[in-house]
Amino acid sequence: MMNLQSFIGEYEKAHPEEVIHIEQEINSRYEITALVIQGDEYWKDPPVFIFHRVKGSNGNVSPHPAIVNLFASRPRCARIIGTDVPHFARELQRRCTEEKRKPVVVKKGEAPVKEVINKGKDVDLFEFPIVTHHYLDAGPYCSSGFATTYDPDSGVDNCGIQRGFVKAKDEIRFWPCLGTHNNFNLEKHWERGQDMRFAYWVGHHPAVILGAEVRLGYPESHYEAAGGVIGEPLRLVPSESLGDDFLVPADAEVVIEGIAKVGERKAEGPFGEAWGHTGAQRLNPVIRVTALTHRRDAYWISNMVSHKDMQVFNSWREVIILEAAKRAVPTTQNVYIPVPGMVFLQIKQTRRNQGREAGLAALASVEGAKHIFVVDDDIDIYNMHDILTAIGSRTQWDKDVIIVPRGRGIGTDPSISEEATTAKAVIDCTKPVPPQPFEPRNSVPEEVMKRVRLEDWVAKKYL
Repeated sequence: MMNLQSFIGEYEKAHPEEVIHIEQEINSRYEITALVIQGDEYWKDPPVFIFHRVKGSNGNVSPHPAIVNLFASRPRCARIIGTDVPHFARELQRRCTEEKRKPVVVKKGEAPVKEVINKGKDVDLFEFPIVTHHYLDAGPYCSSGFATTYDPDSGVDNCGIQRGFVKAKDEIRFWPCLGTHNNFNLEKHWERGQDMRFAYWVGHHPAVILGAEVRLGYPESHYEAAGGVIGEPLRLVPSESLGDDFLVPADAEVVIEGIAKVGERKAEGPFGEAWGHTGAQRLNPVIRVTALTHRRDAYWISNMVSHKDMQVFNSWREVIILEAAKRAVPTTQNVYIPVPGMVFLQIKQTRRNQGREAGLAALASVEGAKHIFVVDDDIDIYNMHDILTAIGSRTQWDKDVIIVPRGRGIGTDPSISEEATTAKAVIDCTKPVPPQPFEPRNSVPEEVMKRVRLEDWVAKKYL
């Protein structure tokens, strides 16, 4: 059975340098984030941190370990699904759409997430090491929970990582962003005068998490998509308090069940957004928790929003942008979104102006495409030195920048207008196409690069 704990054990054996256990006590309020910030600066690809003694919001040390940085390394994410970095986003999307597998339902006694069951007054979310990330955050946030709802028309499940402010031991206020499928389901329920059943599931094998977060059509099953990524049916189990037809992952670490009562909204936020700025407080739906189930030895995952841990969740946008750019310029090679709003687009030019054409197609493809930097295929889009070299040496901004006003924006961008529109730009960082001359890049003969290997010249302890 694929689950988080089996993955951690196997991955640590194979890559012991990428899993760091921290035994000393640490506070869930800001201290974990402080360590993550320093780790982001020290490592290009930060390791997984497992904190075994986390002081929670209730002042007590949680009996459950906290995991962060699970997705902070794109090479690690590629290994998780058995591919390489350049092909990661496309392979993930392909499996989610072309290799879907219908889940299987198991009995409650066969589900590890049912080892501990609490209902009513016994529910206490604060037993978990839920992180307060940044200085102005309203409090502890469930930042890695898959908000799960069902379309009342088709009965199809929908899952998405959507933040939840843990206001009380049995109350979560969550933000179903406009345009998301969970928000569609909420509006359908509330327009009919129906409370909406809701669950957060937290922690699973990271391949399941990557698959469940990919953007799909509406309505399409995220459970089936996750099965496509892991290559086997995802195991589901009936909920404890929401009915046997409300299914949740049997091998998750934690499941939080609840009800969003019709029309009930309360203040949620502020919260440190993915853009690196604190987002405003909003009136958002309230989840009244009806049941809390988990493994006895459950791990709690926190995604470190606005840090390296969240970059990989832009991968679905990369695929959409790539497909759009390829329609305009078939020789488009790859796309990388290192931070929200910044897109690096790699093409192989065969004629003039293809950088502009690919960039403009990409610009219109998704709301998250704000600044498109188009580079040649000799530029490594995962290497910031290469990107800056292209920007610095291959652009003249009076002729290579195209600005498009009032494009489609993302509501969490702190710089956009109230109408959620934003100026967008294409920066063509490609060199001229032959026969127009352009100076070659510095290089060493290929046979010398193959012959002179770092490990042959530098002591192993330094590598």
